[in-house]
Amino acid sequence: MLTALLIAAQAWSPPTVTKQSTQSIVELAVATPELSTLVAALKAADLVDTLSGPGPFTVFAPTNAAFAALPAGVLTNLLKPENKAQLVQLLTYHVLPGAVATLSNQQMIKTLEGQDVEARIFWQVGNPVPDIFINRAKVEAEITASNGVVYIVDAVLNPPGGFTPLATQTRKLLIEFKSAGAWASGGNNISSIPSAKSLADGAATTFKTFSSALNACKSGVCEDVYFNYHTNYSFIHNPGMAVGLARAQLVRDELCDSSLVKCWTAKASAIKTNKIIGLPHLLPVDAGTAIAQVFWYWPFGETDFTLFAELNYDTSIQFNADVIGAHLHTGLDTINGPVNIIFCGSSPLPASLLRDGACKPF
Repeated sequence: MLTALLIAAQAWSPPTVTKQSTQSIVELAVATPELSTLVAALKAADLVDTLSGPGPFTVFAPTNAAFAALPAGVLTNLLKPENKAQLVQLLTYHVLPGAVATLSNQQMIKTLEGQDVEARIFWQVGNPVPDIFINRAKVEAEITASNGVVYIVDAVLNPPGGFTPLATQTRKLLIEFKSAGAWASGGNNISSIPSAKSLADGAATTFKTFSSALNACKSGVCEDVYFNYHTNYSFIHNPGMAVGLARAQLVRDELCDSSLVKCWTAKASAIKTNKIIGLPHLLPVDAGTAIAQVFWYWPFGETDFTLFAELNYDTSIQFNADVIGAHLHTGLDTINGPVNIIFCGSSPLPASLLRDGACKPF
């Protein structure tokens, strides 16, 4: 299923191009042509003096191409004097107190803005140098300055939930009153992980073993059962893996539990999808979220599930506005196991997952 084997590294003193400079962070940025947009933004935000000071600081410096990739009009509006507070918020999310010269996989680091960024490190077989990401931005080079460290990155970092101009979040509801099992169509086998021996490892299931896992979840988080939804973007972003845009473990709602209906909730996010081992390309952290409620009605068959989900996804990302699937699947926090229950599905998902018609969020 995997086009390449990727292994998360424990720590790495980064990558690609590593240089040392006697210049300050600001002097270095001024002398680097591909950081001219960042320099203009620092001037507009009155942060030049701060980052010219003794520090030390760590700066994630987006290239001109990264700023150019923002939705039309965003950068122009940010540079207006009346939007200085938003610009400061954005830029300080790219700055860490202290000089961070070593990054660890899944390391959460607090920024001057107040929220965390996450470092992810991936080794690809045959490549002696790992790929390093800060949220969704790939590190292209590391430069040691006189007052800190600069990591040049290929995307602008978006503070989670705190900065709307970088993303166009669309909220829609997805309601599916019936479901289909993935077993009859072969969708469970095609999406399982070969050689896996357990639900947590991503082994193929039967409706009996899947329903046993659901019934075993008496309280709290269900260990092996997840909700996810797919967009066209998430499917083609990691070809061959069929990972969703946002995923989360189900949580049993005991207040709703009875002899006639059983209920679960899930708070799904792209951040949770990014925890999957072997994911070739991380999703933008703000690419999508969902709050889902799953109901299972008597007589508790594979067609007796109902889904109510509030979906939020960034429509500024190409193809991310096309919701193409919603499922329950088994697996683990870091393992994307097979699809078990299908609520809706459409191309380009595999034919075996196209049951119960296309998803129609409204």
